[in-house]
Order: sequence, then structure tokens, then C-alpha cells
Amino acid sequence: MRIGVIGAGLQGGTLAKKLAKAGHEVRVANTRGPESLKEFAKQTATIASALEDAATKSELIIIAIPFKNIPSLPKPLFKDQPDSTTIVDVSNYYPSWRDGQIPEVEAGLSESEWVEKKVATIIDDLGFDALDIGPLSESWRQQPGTPAYCTDLDLESLKAAVKAADRRAAPEKREEGSRAMVDLGPNATPLEKVKAYRRSLG
Repeated sequence: MRIGVIGAGLQGGTLAKKLAKAGHEVRVANTRGPESLKEFAKQTATIASALEDAATKSELIIIAIPFKNIPSLPKPLFKDQPDSTTIVDVSNYYPSWRDGQIPEVEAGLSESEWVEKKVATIIDDLGFDALDIGPLSESWRQQPGTPAYCTDLDLESLKAAVKAADRRAAPEKREEGSRAMVDLGPNATPLEKVKAYRRSLG
């Protein structure tokens, strides 16, 4: 499959590397331009691309940039996409740590959308089981502050975690996890941050 990944940080870079390794044609793009991604592309067997190329030459587009930066993407970027193109947003909302408060999200707007068949195939390529948790309105069940977020669970345990999610408690728990990660300081590794986040939730 032809896949475009917008963002080459921890999430985007990891996905791009693993998807390329699984045999997909992966174009990686960021707001700094393809020159900034040449070394990354060489190391991961991906294609350093302009934002427009990553969007227009892909069947699946993965947006992996900070949540607050999504509106800054060029407005015409997805204008001429065919209906068959799938766009997946893997960003997460951290109001106190990174993104600032966004009124629409604070009012209850879901952060991301689960896309079924095509994405399930990609997830399988990465060695994971896909779990459809329902419509967009239920996507909060696997967002920061819920039992399913940032875990390494088998499918049955993940189902139980999704079911146990508490929407009212999630924002407070999300902030507890954010504080635990910030307290580690700027030199903490991603794994250390994940462990601190999970410990903070008990």
C-alpha cells in the first residue's frame, strides 16, 4: 500500500519505519521540508517527501503531529483527495503539557476516529490485533486518562480496559499522567515517560 506519514517524531517516525519494513511504500513529510528527512529516509527505507506529495500520492495518510498543530497544515492539502483515501489522525490532546486548552475538545468533541477495514490490515502488518470500539463518539475510551491508553495488552484485556473507561475521570487522570511525565525532566526517554504515566494511574 502507498502510505503517507505526516510527522516524523516518535509516533510518526516509528510507524513509518515499521510500515516500510512490512513492505509498504511510505512517504514521510513534515513542515520543514524533505531535505530535513533525507537521513531518516535513508535509515528507514522510506521516501522523504513534501507535504503535498505525501498527501496526493498515498492511499492511506497518517497524521502524526502535535494535536494543536493540525490546523496549521496547508488548507488545500486534502482538497482533491479521492473518496477512497483514508486519513488517520494518531495525535493525542495534552492541554496542560503541550497543546493548551482547545474549547471544542474541552466541550466533549472526540479527538480521533477509528477507521475499520483498511486500518485493521495495517495494524495487523505491525503485529497487533485491531479492536473496533464503535463509532467516533466512543473514541474517548482509548484516549489519555483511560485504562487502555499507553498499554501493552492482549486483545481480551484491551476489551476489558476499553469497557472500564470512565469519561468523567479521564481528564483528571490525563493531567496526573502529564504531570508525572513532566516531572521526569527533558532528558527522560519515551519508555521512562510511558512507565511514569502508567504508574501515576495506579
